[in-house]
Order: sequence, then C-alpha cells, then structure tokens
Amino acid sequence: MKTRSGKLVNENQLLSKSAYEKDGTFRSFNEQLKDYAFQEMPSGDMFIVAESSKEAGVEECADLPIVMRQSIIKKITVAHDFSIGELQQLPTWLKEYPLAMESLSDIDSLVLIADAKDVHGNDVLIALHLEKEYRQLQINEISSIYGKRNLSYLIENTYAAGKNIYVN
Repeated sequence: MKTRSGKLVNENQLLSKSAYEKDGTFRSFNEQLKDYAFQEMPSGDMFIVAESSKEAGVEECADLPIVMRQSIIKKITVAHDFSIGELQQLPTWLKEYPLAMESLSDIDSLVLIADAKDVHGNDVLIALHLEKEYRQLQINEISSIYGKRNLSYLIENTYAAGKNIYVN
C-alpha cells in the first residue's frame, strides 16, 4: 500500500507506526510494551501483539493481526492486577494456550485460556474479538485479559450452550 507521499508501507503501520522501525521492521510486543511503560508510545497507536494470528499460534480464527488498544493495557494493569512484567508473557500465552472456547456473551469472539495464573491464583483468560474492522483493516482484537475463578463452570456452561471448545 502507498501513502500520499508515494512511500510503500505495510498496512499494519496504519494501526501503529510505533510498532515498526523506520525501515519497516516489526518491533516485538515487548518492545512496544516498554515504550508504553515509559510513556513513549504515541496516543492512538495500538499494540500489534502479532502480525499474524497463525504465527502467534491462534489457529481458530482468520489469519489477521492481533492487536490491543492502550486503554485495554491500562484496564488490565489497574482493574485486573496484572503488571507490565506479567503482560510480557502475552506472546507465550497466545502460543501455548491449552484451551480456547467460543464466547458465551459475545458473537465472533474467542476466550483463550492461558497456561498461567494471575496474582490471586486464578486462571488467566484472554478475550479476543474476531475479524473486527478498524481503519478499514480487518483485525483480531484482544479486548481483555483477566483472572477467572471456577474455570470449570465456564467450560461446563460453554459446552452446555453448544459452543465450540478447541484444544491447542
């Protein structure tokens, strides 16, 4: 894709210029997270957690970038007691999640169960909205990461509702 100046850019750079070096090289999620922690991430830029869902390890959805808004990071750290250090594990959580389920409450959404616990000993869940449109681009967007008590009830209710459950 070309900009008005004629420069060739990756479409994902329209989501977040700070996720890329000047030469177009993708910066890791952890590098982007560091910019955020030091308040160097431009307002409006999204985190590009992964340029490809498949490369990230999430096979149950369209192969689109996995992104997350800065406001979600703030919610996760403040309301759900995750530290920036813990969030550095997100790429690993995506690659190594043992179970994913269709969401009970949101259409076109998955809930990934990470192979991790939060500070309270609860299972870590990642809510992922699928195939959303943002700035005329298709994305998979992380809408929350939180600890869940009584995970077995969620799994049972998902099964009882006839929703798909996927083993990674």
